[in-house]
Amino acid sequence: MNLKVIFVFALVVIAALMGQAEAGSKRWRKFEKKFKHAAHKVKEALPVIQGYAAVAGTVAALGRK
Repeated sequence: MNLKVIFVFALVVIAALMGQAEAGSKRWRKFEKKFKHAAHKVKEALPVIQGYAAVAGTVAALGRK
C-alpha cells in the first residue's frame, strides 16, 4: 500500500514539473522518455510483485496454524 502511495505522489510531482517545463527543451524530452520507460517497466513488474506478496502472505498464514 505504501509503495502505491509513494509512486502516485512521485507521478503527480513529475506531472506538475512537466506541465511547467518548456515543450521544446531537449533535456525535458530526454527525461520524459526515460521516465515513461521506467513507468512502463514498473507497470509490468507490479502484478508480479503483488503475486509474490500474496504467496508470501499465504505461506505465512499457513505457517501460523
